[in-house]
Amino acid sequence: MNAENLEGPPSWDEFKAGLPDRFELPVYDFEYRVRFVPVVLGEKEQATLFNQVRQVVVQALKSEPQCDLAALQTVLSPNSDAMTSKSDGENIYFAIVFTNPVFDFRLRVGPTTLLFEKQNTTQQNLLHTVRLFSLIMSGLFPPPVASGGGLQPFDAAGITSNIYRVAFRFEHHLELGDTFANQEPATNTGVLEKLLRLKSGVIPEGIQPDPIWRGDVTLAFGKAIDGRLRELWFEYEGPWNVTQRDVDITLSYRMGGAGTTLEDTDLRDFRTPLMSFYRDLILKDLFAGLFADCEVRSRV
Repeated sequence: MNAENLEGPPSWDEFKAGLPDRFELPVYDFEYRVRFVPVVLGEKEQATLFNQVRQVVVQALKSEPQCDLAALQTVLSPNSDAMTSKSDGENIYFAIVFTNPVFDFRLRVGPTTLLFEKQNTTQQNLLHTVRLFSLIMSGLFPPPVASGGGLQPFDAAGITSNIYRVAFRFEHHLELGDTFANQEPATNTGVLEKLLRLKSGVIPEGIQPDPIWRGDVTLAFGKAIDGRLRELWFEYEGPWNVTQRDVDITLSYRMGGAGTTLEDTDLRDFRTPLMSFYRDLILKDLFAGLFADCEVRSRV
């Protein structure tokens, strides 16, 4: 990675620097998704790709200090099904699933998608897992110099040349607490007004509900991050129950499509999405503005 001047994912200390403690919020669902034009593989090609991916994943786990090597050996035993080709009943070629104490994540490969997924995790644990994802991706899609010119697993399967998008997705399930000013319950309506820069009465009186039961908003736009245009998505859904204080927020960072370019290094760049997008733009800027006057916590 150093040969292409690409820094690795941030450490937890780097990520946490300057981040308010109240925004160290658990992540309900994290996805790293690589999309490609449909590639149809026969059973033999699927088995070959699975074995190659399996080898890369195992080598990455063995080099990761957070991995319990004794537990990994148990998982690799013939009696375990964590590292076997299986579809989970979905339209995918295979899934590799790990649970604690080895590592808690899922990897899936299908006709159009390579997906890493981790659920219900602290930010610190997510950072550790993303470092593992980075090692795996460097093994599956190494820089040209590191690959030595030979075909890598996804090259040989005809997938690499058909990749058109890489996306990171962070989903938070939150609950609003009390306002700082008067210790009264914060409301979704108040957060929505800040989000949309609305003023009271903007909604015509004839259709204005009392109360507002739902306030879903989806925003998609292009923004230059570290000198390159990215496609960003912000999805706000809530409230979900009678408390009127719960909200789901999903944030996506996409490379490729909608006027944005996709470069080879984007497959191995986990630092920019985590630091420049998720930490700096979302947690330190957007969340700081939306929840400037109220408490916010993760919703179980």
